Amino acid sequence: RTWRRRATMERMETWREACLVPLERMKRVSDAMLHKMDVGLSETGTNLPMLPTYVTQQPSGKETGHYFTLDLGGTNFRIAYIQLSEQVSKVELRREAKWNIPKENMEGTADGLFGLLAEAFKEFLEQLESDNIPLNRDKIVLAFTFSFPMDQNALDSGKLLFWTKGFNIPSCVGKDVVVLLADAMHRSGIHGVVIPAVLNDTVGTLAAAQYFDETAKVGVIFGTGSNAAYVEEIEKIKKMRAKDYHSKHMVVDIEWSDFYTVELPIMSFDRKLDGESLHPGKATFEKMIGGMYIGEVARNMLLELIGDNILPAPSPQGKIFLATNDVIGGEQVAAICALQDVLGGELVALTERLGYDDETIKIAGPVIQEIMFLVSCRAARLAGAALYSVLRKTGRVGGVTTLPTVVAIDGSMFEHHHLFRKELCKSLAELVGPEAKNIKLQLSKDGSGLGAAIVAAVADLGAQ
Repeated sequence: RTWRRRATMERMETWREACLVPLERMKRVSDAMLHKMDVGLSETGTNLPMLPTYVTQQPSGKETGHYFTLDLGGTNFRIAYIQLSEQVSKVELRREAKWNIPKENMEGTADGLFGLLAEAFKEFLEQLESDNIPLNRDKIVLAFTFSFPMDQNALDSGKLLFWTKGFNIPSCVGKDVVVLLADAMHRSGIHGVVIPAVLNDTVGTLAAAQYFDETAKVGVIFGTGSNAAYVEEIEKIKKMRAKDYHSKHMVVDIEWSDFYTVELPIMSFDRKLDGESLHPGKATFEKMIGGMYIGEVARNMLLELIGDNILPAPSPQGKIFLATNDVIGGEQVAAICALQDVLGGELVALTERLGYDDETIKIAGPVIQEIMFLVSCRAARLAGAALYSVLRKTGRVGGVTTLPTVVAIDGSMFEHHHLFRKELCKSLAELVGPEAKNIKLQLSKDGSGLGAAIVAAVADLGAQ
């Protein structure tokens, strides 16, 4: 037992050094990302794509109209009917519904996935009409939030570059997702649909914040996956011809999931997770900070300790449980981190699944909780380094003064994982210094749908 305790301490100390990413390492990660952002603005084919979104107009806050939004980006999708008005309330969510996406539609065919979306939209319209909500069937304006990397050459067009977050439908890659959705609507007998905008959830989150506050310059998702968008000067997007655009600014979708630098503290359990994932060798950064992955990171850390006889072996049923992918979720990691009593709540439930008795729980419980803590801290501090890069790129940070800036953030990791949120704020304060008080990290819950409606409204107004 003495050697096991010593081995545990040594392994945990190694992991602490890697996961409690120190300030100097965060700065090096940020420098590397900042450099790759500059490269991505000039070249294609980099692991930081820096995708132009063709969102060139900031909302005035005076946009009006009725808009539908369809938001696809994870294991479910949402459809909403939103009214924008010049009244004090400005935004009225008339109706919203959510659908889960069956696994066969996440790994099936283009017709299967987009047919599912179209049939749900048809059902949504019929429900509105049955509730006596008047609709103009001749012109149904639908903004499409599609939270996967796209190559855009217009606001209403986007070709899928590659899938992330558990999706794998090869027949969609390289296709215009607006065309795929429009064709599916037609097959479902829905006519009069106009899709003026397709955008990433980060772009929508940013637009929703800008509708209320002009100092919002960055939109971020810290949820199942992670990404960011920010306002850039068009003349700095070297891979575009700036003379083609009247506006001086455009929102850029960073697509940082694939970001890589030797400064990332990648460990053996990260390599194992990557090798077993749906997209090996892809989304290196996202697999270290995304809510879809932190539970898997923790599971692989536990497997490593047990495999090396540092933690006691589980029961036969416990071994089967722990050998199963995705049995530990991000929400469970967050709950264990929040426990005041190591022998309570989700931690006891997990150790019981492993088949540990009371005495073993007393030994293994604190180690398991620290694993959850380290996984979460590493995610937050790497996220902080990435966010610092974006703020530096906007010019709001790093100059003579730090300008008042709102960073609009959506996603379960930021909203519900309190340790992640605390460590993210702490890491940014370390990186920015005393003037971090001018940076406001603002929760923009479900902002991507509202933002899509606002972008569509701005586009609609510009077309009139």
